[in-house]
Amino acid sequence: MLKFEPTRTLLAVTAGLVLVTSTVRAQTVTLRDLTRHLHSSSETLRRVIAPRPKPFKLIYPKRSQSVGKPYRGRLVNGRRFPDGRGYVYKGRARFATDETVSYVIRAIERVLVRYPSSANVIVKDFSREKGRRLRPHRSHQSGRDVDIGYYFKENWQPSNFKTTWPSQLDADKTWFFVEQLLKTRAVKHIFIDYRLQKPLYYAAKDHGWRDEDLAKLIEYPNGRNSKVVVRHIRGHRTHMHVRFVCPPSDSECED
Repeated sequence: MLKFEPTRTLLAVTAGLVLVTSTVRAQTVTLRDLTRHLHSSSETLRRVIAPRPKPFKLIYPKRSQSVGKPYRGRLVNGRRFPDGRGYVYKGRARFATDETVSYVIRAIERVLVRYPSSANVIVKDFSREKGRRLRPHRSHQSGRDVDIGYYFKENWQPSNFKTTWPSQLDADKTWFFVEQLLKTRAVKHIFIDYRLQKPLYYAAKDHGWRDEDLAKLIEYPNGRNSKVVVRHIRGHRTHMHVRFVCPPSDSECED
């Protein structure tokens, strides 16, 4: 049997075929395997694990101030979340920090670049204009929390938040959106029902994430873990709850 050392070019061309290695063991290399390997070696994907702020170009001039904690705080000079492409606002409280508004809009814009015909995602509560208590929420008080719906398979467009089964979730698109939020390096937590974390976990692996990195990021498949970013909290089968860290210049903000 002919032996040869497959080059990188040959691997790319013969993805999905049986290759014979120097140990004469047959291996099947698929395009997904190659893509996963290339992505997993990407420093960009690995760096977005840490939820620490980095310079981010805001859409608006900085004027807002988040004061106090998400569940005991207020908002000064809050930015009103505008109408726009790629989403429909259905909430009662649409004020947040300049950073929060910018992060959410930029992430949705990138979804539209990747999926130009995407259905709109539902966006609901941020904070009241001056923050403080927003019933029935315990948090959403200081302009750094927002509730955002999921993307559905077959590009289905819900009219409002909807109880979501794993089989209905467009995990690839939803995970891509989550990735865009993570790239801000400003995400504190994303609360997602544990049942929905499973398809998102496998979508992340398809996007090139390594198991060891995902273990620091998402609870599934290792069970509940309050130290990771993507966590289960009851009541999040209809939407994800995103919380951002304190903006660096907001001196009275508390994480």
